[in-house]
Amino acid sequence: MHPLRASLAWIALLSVATALLYFHHLGSSPAYLSIEEVSQTVHAFRFASTGRNEDGQRFPLNFPERGSGAVRDALWIYLAAGVLSVAPFSETVVRLPSACAGVLNVVLIFLAARELFGRTRPAAIAAGLLAIMPAHFMQSRTATSQIGTVTFTLAWLLFLARYINGGRRRDLAASTCCLALAFYVYAAAFVIMPIYFLVTLVVIRLHHVEPRSKPAFIAACGGFFLTLVPLALWHLVHPHQLVGLAAYYSAREYNKNLGATGFFGPNAISHLDAWWDCYSPDKLFFSGDGDLRYSTRSAGYFLLAASLPMGIGVYTAGRRLKIETWTLLISGLLLAPLPAALVSNSEIKRWLTFVPFAVLAATCGVEWLLADRRRAMRAATFAVLVTLAIQTRSFFVDYFGDYRARSARKFGGNLPGAIHDVLVVSGPNDCVVLDAGVDYLEAEWDLYTYAFGRRDLVARTQWLRTSAPASKLPPSCAGTTAVARPDDARFADWRATPIHELDGPMAVTVYRRDAS
Repeated sequence: MHPLRASLAWIALLSVATALLYFHHLGSSPAYLSIEEVSQTVHAFRFASTGRNEDGQRFPLNFPERGSGAVRDALWIYLAAGVLSVAPFSETVVRLPSACAGVLNVVLIFLAARELFGRTRPAAIAAGLLAIMPAHFMQSRTATSQIGTVTFTLAWLLFLARYINGGRRRDLAASTCCLALAFYVYAAAFVIMPIYFLVTLVVIRLHHVEPRSKPAFIAACGGFFLTLVPLALWHLVHPHQLVGLAAYYSAREYNKNLGATGFFGPNAISHLDAWWDCYSPDKLFFSGDGDLRYSTRSAGYFLLAASLPMGIGVYTAGRRLKIETWTLLISGLLLAPLPAALVSNSEIKRWLTFVPFAVLAATCGVEWLLADRRRAMRAATFAVLVTLAIQTRSFFVDYFGDYRARSARKFGGNLPGAIHDVLVVSGPNDCVVLDAGVDYLEAEWDLYTYAFGRRDLVARTQWLRTSAPASKLPPSCAGTTAVARPDDARFADWRATPIHELDGPMAVTVYRRDAS
């Protein structure tokens, strides 16, 4: 078969197979939207309807979070707003941009690995491994922007590998442009992408195809810095948003998690601990993150069977790869956790760009195993592949099965069901009372009144922020619906509708009282 046709066939096969897996029950596994997904979707609705962020800025490059210094970056919100402008709201719809990015990542690593290894077999292995790794799969099914950092990292690797093989400076400029585009996706890019840019400059220096490296340095710098011009101008005009973001991470992350307030003296150890924790075998291969939003706890960020080829790949890569490719691989493995170290928080979303480098290392290991003709090594290779197949099946059975109920409370529980009941029974002249003590209720009320076109109720909503009874409601209320904890004494004489959870015990109840 002609090489171009073979490549297109592989891309089509990988795209379809990955899409079938990544889009399967996309809206119901996880069962509910996480608070981060809710927040990002609210921004998308607001932007889709007004063209502005919460501060009233037109076509913004940051979306400030209400009540904190945090901001959400622009690209994923623009994508979500575009999707919501043409499709009715559903949990599936708001997760589509991330799921599509996950599928694209599998295609990109195939193309990048083929350039890096020079053959199709390792490219197909890398694509298959990335598709089934729990960290990549789970982040691709979350309606937030972290998965986009992997997309642009893989695009960088693809174009940089094309430059290494072909010496075309336009590929080099495209590679650093991809690094800069990641700044518009997620805050961790502000830390790791400049580091990858420096790695690019090192690779240029190591590259011997072009004797004079100055034009290559100019192309790399041009692609990187020109792409950042809009973002730099935005922050010059709105410096408070960058300051607020820095304050949010320096105060909220350090103090909340480890009490650290600096990078020197006794506090420095917290950052080193976070960097080292990213390499914990328990996190990588056994139980993953302690937060069920990022891990099923029945598997690590990577399947255990991948640990052997991953270790072999790191050990043998220097002998099997070009010096430029080896530099990229080792740099990614060592430096990707730096955003986690900076904020002393080793949640996988902060260092997700580690995943493609680990997969490429595992690909090196699998290739080494397949190349060894000794009977013992063939048996070991067969054992690894069988174990990988068994663990893959086990992970996906758990993810689409028990994990849904196990993680439901971490995603806020069945608040969508409660809010849906409120929206159904509340007429145009009804009022709503909501208990602010219910976690995530305020954010989800904001989202679902947007989603189902009931923003009229927001002006007639009263929030109970203490255990005191609700204040007197306007006489114009034809009836009142409330959401609060089960058996709330303040609503003892109201009609109660329990809201059931996937794991049994009720978390909230909908109460109703008609006008006298």
